[in-house]
Amino acid sequence: MLALLTHDAVVEVEYRLPQAMQFKRLNKSEYAAYLRSEAVLAEGSDFQRETTRVPLAPGASQAEVTSTLRETIKVQGVALTGVTRSKSLVEVREGRPQVTMVRAVTSFETAEATGRTGRWQAQQRALPPADAKTGNLP
Repeated sequence: MLALLTHDAVVEVEYRLPQAMQFKRLNKSEYAAYLRSEAVLAEGSDFQRETTRVPLAPGASQAEVTSTLRETIKVQGVALTGVTRSKSLVEVREGRPQVTMVRAVTSFETAEATGRTGRWQAQQRALPPADAKTGNLP
């Protein structure tokens, strides 16, 4: 993915976690560092792509890629299931398609939405609180 990003690309990532929301706006180098730091979060994760659409603009010099995937990640050892909807803008630069903007929003399901109770709710309460200033998990 990083090889497809332009040097001036903007990446916005939003996680709507049960206990807090996280939002990050990153440039290419910050996004690369973010991906490296989130490798631990990805441990034990699973995902399934549900849809991908790539409508081309007239002249095929631009495209907007939209995608939906269902995923399960682990936060502090607790599995959370959610849906990620993303949109990427692609332009032809230097003779090849390159990504100029990515916006991804992941919404995680609550116990009520999935019908899970008891153990899941106890695990949810066991998660550490998000930082009051940034909304980030420790």
